[in-house]
Amino acid sequence: MGDLFAEADVVPLDLELARNALHVLHRHYPGWSWVVDVPRDQNILVVRNLDLSLRRPWGFVLHKTSLYADRKLLAVMRAGGELLERYRQFRGSFGRTEIMPVRQIFTRPET
Repeated sequence: MGDLFAEADVVPLDLELARNALHVLHRHYPGWSWVVDVPRDQNILVVRNLDLSLRRPWGFVLHKTSLYADRKLLAVMRAGGELLERYRQFRGSFGRTEIMPVRQIFTRPET
């Protein structure tokens, strides 16, 4: 039987980073459906919230190199709260407010 990480094609350090980021999000924003991914060989951490939109889950991307120096993963906590605020949600547990439909937040620059 081979190594679990070799079979799953997962880097153990990336798996630990994703697990810790998910733990931070669940601790600060309980009840929300957070999904954390660390794409192989891309040096990024991708976080999405499935409660805000199932068709096109919005999220954020953080560089792994900046997170390794951030032991408490405060950047993950801030980004998760900012994402909730963009949807006019309370920075806290899920269910305190009704999810508002998001309007286009970003606009294209005029040429």
